Amino acid sequence: MRHLFFLISGLFFVTALTAQSEYSIESLYKLIKRESIHRMEVDWDKVDQAFRGQLMKAKTRNDSMRAFVTIFKEMKDPHSSIYCEAGTIAFFNPVDEATFDRLTPMMNRSNSEMGRVKTAFLENKYAYIQVPGFFARAEMVDSLAQMISDSISRFDPKKTKGFIIDLRLNKGGSLYPMLSGLGALLGDGPIGGETGVDDKVVRSWAIENGNFVQQGTPQSSIRHACGDAFVKKPVVILTGPITISSGALVAVAFKGRKKTRIIGEPTGEGYTTSNGWFKLGPRLILNLASAYVSDRDGHIYRNNVTPDETVIGGDNFNNPDKDAKVAAAIKWLR
Repeated sequence: MRHLFFLISGLFFVTALTAQSEYSIESLYKLIKRESIHRMEVDWDKVDQAFRGQLMKAKTRNDSMRAFVTIFKEMKDPHSSIYCEAGTIAFFNPVDEATFDRLTPMMNRSNSEMGRVKTAFLENKYAYIQVPGFFARAEMVDSLAQMISDSISRFDPKKTKGFIIDLRLNKGGSLYPMLSGLGALLGDGPIGGETGVDDKVVRSWAIENGNFVQQGTPQSSIRHACGDAFVKKPVVILTGPITISSGALVAVAFKGRKKTRIIGEPTGEGYTTSNGWFKLGPRLILNLASAYVSDRDGHIYRNNVTPDETVIGGDNFNNPDKDAKVAAAIKWLR
């Protein structure tokens, strides 16, 4: 078995902030047990025993920090991580050799195309937009969201019969510019939210005036040049196994939208969570999965997003005209 190492450094939600010069192993462990969205899904007696066993073997503090991999593994949580002097502490879903060989080129391509939106006009009818992941500091959100919006607005509303939004190379980053940029297609209104262990919504999502709003707070301030010309156009969302993190959350935001279909492969397992960013010291940060996400109809996504129509393989990112998933999208749009 091999591990596909997903580099998730763009965190979408800041849910906590604590500053200390020192933070004990025990305190970090208690924080994870208290805040993880997976905390009700594991046998903590078993986890305690496995974790203590790893600590007994540790010779240095870095060795002790690496013991936290055991916790993430027991929680089946590939979306949480710890950044510290020992490096990045995380658990990654194992895959077989064939899957590793198929997905590695896609991961490499995803890494090289971060932040680069690509468009095409297929059959002189259908707008194709590849939306990659975005690593965005707060001051970058508006400019990146505007870039996505402008890629939509460049199409002629009279000639465009539908949209294909390709998320197959989107391995996450900042959710805010993605949803605000796609607000021209999502339209104003609720689009989902985040839920706690009791399945109740802890943060709502909406589009207002074309911008993404989280729990009533606008996360951007852009203007869509196309206005609402495309709000009622049919949309196909393409997904794949490296559509993860906020890439998968974008797919969730389109769930329940009228005239919308998700085509492709299931998104990566274990990445449909929003994460808290806990700064615990100058060289210690915890990125913890702290809520699940739900769509506008209240359905909670605890593991991944399953497409409405499954198309395995056939990806051709160099030529969308010869891509099996794009062909399925066009067939539905017709």
